[in-house]
Amino acid sequence: MRVCVLANEEQRAELSLKPCSEGTEIVFIEDVKQLNSGDSIDLYILLQENIDYAKCFEILEGKEVLVNSVIETLEDIHAPKNVHRINGWNSFLKRETWEIASFGSQKLLKTLESMQWKCIQVKDEPGLISARVVSMIINEAYFAKEDNISNKNDIDNAMKLGTNYPYGPFEWANIIGPDKIVGLLNRLFISDERYQVSSCLLNELKNY
Repeated sequence: MRVCVLANEEQRAELSLKPCSEGTEIVFIEDVKQLNSGDSIDLYILLQENIDYAKCFEILEGKEVLVNSVIETLEDIHAPKNVHRINGWNSFLKRETWEIASFGSQKLLKTLESMQWKCIQVKDEPGLISARVVSMIINEAYFAKEDNISNKNDIDNAMKLGTNYPYGPFEWANIIGPDKIVGLLNRLFISDERYQVSSCLLNELKNY
């Protein structure tokens, strides 16, 4: 099993923490120009953001492809049937189970199973599941700070100790990037006012 991964250094380091079967060979590349559908690759994982999806899809026509598209849906990026979405935000790649939004592909599931990578299929909607939930938690933490309920450090510690989260909400915001959090919340706010962005989080973004 050969897997080609387009990733930056940080993504590569995180993905390297994810165990896989002995027969799996992961080939890392750093530029879209290195994509070649003629290679004997079983799966392509495109983690880098702000890439030309149309060009990539043309090159990889008919190949199984996972893209790091958290906010935009398959419809948004005009994905063909061989393309599937995952949450590739920082801290999510090393998770034991990946969320996948897909048109449906038994071939992809068999490929991931042979790699011993667990996945669950979710609806093709902005944020998938975990990114949407985590972004809301982060936003609520900023509302709490905005209302002077407590400071960042105490809120982070309370959430880690009280809920066993791997990170506090403010730590998570820094790891993911407040620009991504705000981007997702703004997209979700279009159809649901619960996702209105905290002014405190917007101020954080200005200083990011």
